[in-house]
This record gives sequence, structure tokens and C-alpha cells, in this order.
Amino acid sequence: MVNMISSSIFLFLVFILPPTLSDQVYPGPPDKSPETFSEWWSTFQVWRDEISSGLDLALYDNPDVQWARTSFLQPQLMIHDRFLYDKSTGQWTVGKYMEDVRSRYGGIDSVLLWGSYPNIGTDDRNQFEMAESVPGGLEGLRQLVSDFHAEGVRVLLPYNPWDQFTKNTGKPDYETLIDQIIGSDADGFNGDTMDGVNQTWWEESLRREHPIVIEPEILFSNYSYLSYNAMSWGYWTSGAKMDQVTPFVSAYKAVTGGRHMTHITERWAMHHEDGIQQAFFNGAGFEVWENVWGIWNGITERDGEAIRRTSAILRQFGDLVQGGEWVPHIPVTSDQSNVFASQFTDGMRKIWLFVNRNEETDEIVDLDLPCNDIAFGSLENLQFVDLYHGEILEGAICDPESGTSWFSRITIEASGYGAVLLTEAIDDDLASFISTMAEMSKQPLSVYDDEWRPLQQVIETVEPSIYEQRPFKIDDNTILVEAGILPFFVVGNCIEGDRLPQALDVQFPWENHPQRLHQQVLEIPSLYVDKYPVTNANYKQFLDESGWQPKTTQNWLRHWTSGSVPEGWENKPVTWVSLQDAATYCSFNSKRLPTTWEWQWAAQGSDSRAYPWGQEADETRVPQFTSERDMPPPDDVDAHPSGASWAGIEDLVGNVYQWTDVFTDMHTSRAVLRGGTHWRPNGNDMTRTWYMPLPWGTHRGNWSTPGPLFEHNTYLLFDEGLDRSGGIGFRCVADVDQM
Repeated sequence: MVNMISSSIFLFLVFILPPTLSDQVYPGPPDKSPETFSEWWSTFQVWRDEISSGLDLALYDNPDVQWARTSFLQPQLMIHDRFLYDKSTGQWTVGKYMEDVRSRYGGIDSVLLWGSYPNIGTDDRNQFEMAESVPGGLEGLRQLVSDFHAEGVRVLLPYNPWDQFTKNTGKPDYETLIDQIIGSDADGFNGDTMDGVNQTWWEESLRREHPIVIEPEILFSNYSYLSYNAMSWGYWTSGAKMDQVTPFVSAYKAVTGGRHMTHITERWAMHHEDGIQQAFFNGAGFEVWENVWGIWNGITERDGEAIRRTSAILRQFGDLVQGGEWVPHIPVTSDQSNVFASQFTDGMRKIWLFVNRNEETDEIVDLDLPCNDIAFGSLENLQFVDLYHGEILEGAICDPESGTSWFSRITIEASGYGAVLLTEAIDDDLASFISTMAEMSKQPLSVYDDEWRPLQQVIETVEPSIYEQRPFKIDDNTILVEAGILPFFVVGNCIEGDRLPQALDVQFPWENHPQRLHQQVLEIPSLYVDKYPVTNANYKQFLDESGWQPKTTQNWLRHWTSGSVPEGWENKPVTWVSLQDAATYCSFNSKRLPTTWEWQWAAQGSDSRAYPWGQEADETRVPQFTSERDMPPPDDVDAHPSGASWAGIEDLVGNVYQWTDVFTDMHTSRAVLRGGTHWRPNGNDMTRTWYMPLPWGTHRGNWSTPGPLFEHNTYLLFDEGLDRSGGIGFRCVADVDQM
């Protein structure tokens, strides 16, 4: 009989839910009647217990990872976020970041720090080296982790399993990552794109006496991973307002005795009512993800307030909702109500969590709460507490004959939340919490602004460290590019983000918001443009004459040897220089970095050509493209004269990317890169990899442009040590009317 029931449930899941979702969730009852619930609950328990019996759940009792059970709010946070790091002082600003998230939605419990994608692949640094390219290296990363620990926040590092085509570390990734976790004193890792993480990683952490929390991005196909993965993400919702009235039931929580922590994830949603409700109903977590790889998807004021209130309740009763006996969809409201309930009990207390799935109407809910099935001292002393509104339900009693509550009524606003506690005693801590919730819930959620808005960007001036020291002079590397009209059209080469079209890519001065497609007719004045990118020999001469050195030398000219240009590299474009390094060189020579439209004018002119030399691709006019794990040197800047543009500018595409404009919003700065590169990990197939895409060819989403002059890349900026790249160089320009 057990096998027959389980098979029926399996078929129901497969045919009702998408195959991947069916492993993450168990569908709720088809209606709210007690009879339907009774049948559903019986089959649910059989399914749950059968899977649970085959799992080793000792992980969840390990004291070093138990924190994960109540880590309800977790953002994925770009280390590039300007609230986290102050570039001007070179200091982490965790306090500033925490003050911001506490003020907007009540703070966080853990954080996933992210620093590689989408920049990775611009040069051959692997993910681990990029993580240690923060100021201070591994010790600097350890300081960041320590600062979060001081705020009571646990820290996960990222793991990109697809990064198998950059520099080889010489040992298995699980050893390298756990080395980094131990070295930084982090608490675990998130397995990007991973459908569960096998026991090797957990066992290695035990062997190293540093037990870690493992959180795969997804966990679809193999429940056995729950024996090693204390957390996971849950992609349950469409990322829009709710389209499924009956809340899902967390499969992973159910089969682990209520102890696995799932963070509901809606990275592209502009409104999160559905995700927050799904999380609260399940006593689960929510991924408060706003900085999505530099694309700002801010939580609205209303959603932030809902997160503040629901997370306060979940934290206060974390041991109860994550480890107590759980009955989802318990029928304690009317059959016709759109309010759904979950019950949690530990033998001494009960709590019911409610969500109103009606998006339009508040509901006054008469509750039928089971109240005499645990060992209370006296039913007369029981108190029902409306936790959400912070008030005692005066007059509510537990009827000894029916065993359910009488006179227990609460109001839940449209798309709102509720919680009721049954307890014998209200101690000082509970009384204080009730008072806190009363103050917090004075205003209904409906009064809070629920409009989503993109952040505005501005073009930031890159200030050089020193100003002009040598008068501008025209030499063999200077070309006068005459003024003209540019029909400027360019597409942002972004791997993801099209579901946020008003936040993706950059915002030019003539645009109202960031966007992927940019088009404008521009009048370009006459410019002096460097014929070639700045070479290593040019840069060495600048250093010799100026005596200049950057404040931060991490990764600066890392391809040089003891301050000298390697033999044979003199005429190759200088790389491993930051924007500030480049701007300082240009300024010393009475020049500046070009804007992206000036770069495009010098490359394309007025005829909208796809390549500097014309409309057709021609491999003989650019360096040979390669993709071995170690990035080879670029070609000499004058090696491909047939690749020159209409204006005689050479080495524009296919050798190294070139710095141009910087676009900055409140949280992120990004530079526009032009020109492309001679190398990319895993080749030029951009439809199946996550490395920095080339500005030509077929992209994820099956789109393309005629050629590289119609695309630009963006590169997230942080601090000079991480910003410097072996794949990015630069050239300078000068304004004719200022000479």
C-alpha cells in the first residue's frame, strides 16, 4: 500500500508541476475542506516518512552548522557594492551596509559574498585568485568575514563549478575552496548552478575540523544530498505577483524533520509578495537579493516592511518553526477563505503562521485552532497571542469539549500575514516582543510604497593621481580624427538581466534609465587619438619620467619582472593597469581616456560598419584567437595594419579590451570596455558558458549583432587590485579645441 500511495503522489507531482519544481515542493491540498486535508495529510506523511527514513540527518545536529536552521534572511552581495567598501579609504564598510539593510527590511542573518562573475574570463585568473584579489588578499577577505561576524552575520563564499578553463590550481577544487574558507574563517559556501553538492565537500570540512554549511543553488534530483547540504535555494515562484493561490510545501524541510533551510529566490522579480508569503508559510528563508551582478533590483518599501515583520516573527520562534512538529495547510480557517495556515509545535507551545493569498481584499478570519492536544497545565491559563499585531486575543479560550479555540479572530490584510501563538505563560522576553510587534505593525502594509524604480546612473569622471606634466605633442602615434556625425548604436553585452530591462547595462546622458540598447545621433568634435593602444614601453617611459607609483600596487603590472618590461613585450599593449593607472598616464601626457562614443567614432565613422575595416569579419586582420587555460601574450600593437579603421586607428578589436567610460549608481560602478580580446576561457561558444562574453558572435538567448563595433562589455569596478586585468589595456585622446 505504501508503494502504491508513493507512486500515486509521484505521478501527481510530475504531471501537475514542472519536473524541476516537483522535487523542491509538495503541492498543497486541492481544496480547504477538512475531509480533503485529512486525505492529503495521510498521503503527505507517507511520502515524507518514506524519503526521510533513507536519509542520514546527523548533519542537522552538528553544533557548528545549526546556525543555518534559523538563517532566515540571506542576500547574495556583490563585494563591488559601494555600501560594502569605500574605495577612497580602502576600508570595508560593513557597518554602513548593515545599517542600510536594517533600516529597510530588518537586517540579515547570513550573507553570500560574490566577487567573480560576471567579470571572470577577462583574463585567466580563476575564481579563487579573484577572491583573494581584494585589498589585503586572503587576510583582507578574513577581515571582511570578521566584520560580518561582529554584526552577528554568518558568511558564505561562492563556488563556480563551471570555472574549469582558467588557471589550474593544481589540486581539486574542494581542497582549494575549503583552504579559502578556513583561511578567511568563513562559514560555508554556495554552489553556483549546482544541483546538490556531494559528500566529498562535507567530509573534507570534517577532516579539516572546520564543518561548513553547504548551500547548492538548486537541489532538484537527489534527496540524498540533504544529508550534506544544510541549505539550498528555492526557485518556486514565477518572479511575478502570485499566480498560484495555494502555497507550496517545502519538500526539503518536510523530509528533514523541519530542519533544512531553503531560501526562496526571486532574483528578477520586481515585487516579492508571492516569495515572501511562500517563505513565511513554510517557516523558511528568503534570499533578499538586490545587487544582481551589478544590476540593482531594489526591494520596494512595502516588500521591505513585510520582510521586516515576518522575519522578526521567524527569528523569535526560530527553534519552533525550524525543528518543531510541522503541519502545513492545517484547516483552521473557513473553506472559502484565501487565508492558509501552517502549524508548528514543540510540545509546550504552538504557533500558527498565516498568509492571505487574496491580493485585493482584507480578510477577517475566525480561527478554529486545535488547542488541547499538548500537555498544558491548565486550559484555563492558555493565552492566544496575535503575534503579528502584537496583542493578546482577549476572550479567546480553548474549549475543552471541541478541543479548539473559541472567540479567536484576527484580521489579515490583502497579500498580508498573520501569526498566533498559544502559550501558558508570557515571560518578559515574550512581552517585549509583543510590544515590538505592536509598534511595528501600527500601519498596514498597504500604506507603504510598492512602486519599483531603477537606480539612476551618471557618468563618473575618473580622476588621475597626477595631472599633466608634459605638454601635448603630436607624434607618430597621434592621429587627427576629424569631426563628424555618428549614428551611435550599441548593445550592452550582458549575459543575464533582460527581465529587468530598465535596470540592465548603462544609462547614457540622453536616457531616462539604464537599458541594453542605446541609440543616438551624436556630433563628435575633432579629436587627437592614439594610433595604437599604450604599450609596455610607453608605460615604462612614463614611470621613468614621472616617478609615479599607485597607492595600491596589488596586481599592478603583474606581468612585468622586478619593475621591468619582459623581453619581447615592449610593443605589446600594457595591461594589468586600472582605470586610475590609465587615466594618470593619459593626464601626464596632457590627454585623457576616450568616451565610448569617441572610441566608436574613431573605429566606425559615420557608415555604421561592423568592423573597423568594413562590414565583414576577417581573421587575418586581428590576432589569432585562443582559449587555453593560461592566457597567451597579446600581439604587438602594430602587428595587424590591415585592421585599421577609416581614420587609420589600429588595434581596435581582437587584441585587448580598452577602458572607456565609468557609469555609477548608488550601489555599483561599472566601466564600459570596447574592442574585445584575443583569448577567452572555453573558446568563443558563449551560449553554454558564464565567462565574460566576446563582443561578437552568438550570445546566450540566441542573439547577435553584425560585429564588435555594435557591442560593448561592462566590467564591475571595486578596488584597483581586483579591477586590474591582464585582458584590459587603453589608449588616450586629446581635445583639439583645447590644444
